[in-house]
Amino acid sequence: MTQDSLTFLGTGTSYGIPQIACRCSVCNSDDPRNTRSRCSAVLKAQGQNLLIDVTPDFRSQALREQLVHVDGVFITHVHADHVFGLDDLRPLNLNRDVPTPVFADAESCIQLRTIFSYIFCTEERRPGIPWLVLREIKAGQSFQLGGASFMPFSVEHGRWPCFGLRYKDFAYITDAKRIPRRSQAVLSGLKRLCLDLLRDEPHPTHMSRAESLAAVQELGGPETWFIHMGHEVDHTPFERALPENCHLAYDGLKIEVNP
Repeated sequence: MTQDSLTFLGTGTSYGIPQIACRCSVCNSDDPRNTRSRCSAVLKAQGQNLLIDVTPDFRSQALREQLVHVDGVFITHVHADHVFGLDDLRPLNLNRDVPTPVFADAESCIQLRTIFSYIFCTEERRPGIPWLVLREIKAGQSFQLGGASFMPFSVEHGRWPCFGLRYKDFAYITDAKRIPRRSQAVLSGLKRLCLDLLRDEPHPTHMSRAESLAAVQELGGPETWFIHMGHEVDHTPFERALPENCHLAYDGLKIEVNP
């Protein structure tokens, strides 16, 4: 039986690390874990590859991880650093007999049809165009991919809605300032978690270290890997100060999600 796993394609904030025109110590670090492309992951669930967001760095991420197939795409929200790699899915469509489903909430579907009108104007296969179809999902209602079942839920990313994803006893939450109480109920009994942690200092739309650690405790203290980190986070000293059950993710890291 195939082991369920998650590979972190990218773990950085929208700027990416190193950040353009920055000369800080993290952007110039020799530690490869401080090099962070935009935030995305591949969740392998019962043999299905579910891509979580498609960043502008997707091409290099896919080449690095030797990614050869994607069975579905889950969009957390329509910000540039989470969707602007959609066109690079074209090579992964070449040998498919059916289009690749893109799961997103109603508002995200509207935005994707506007931004990528040339992709989503039809469900027919066309040369040179990614063969993708939108599949509308709702928070609190599970969706299927192959034999795997996933539960989307809402988080607050400032004034922008954003979706997290639960699969069995694992959950993935990027770009969040707060987890609403109704979503905390969906997350009861978690054993493993990926969670937004931008930096130490407060931010209007992302969790700080203190906020992320508090959220982990509220969710029962699952083993947690933090993602979407800025250049204020220097991997080694930052991780050393975290609780035993918390870690910093890094690009290329692979974890078991239901050990």
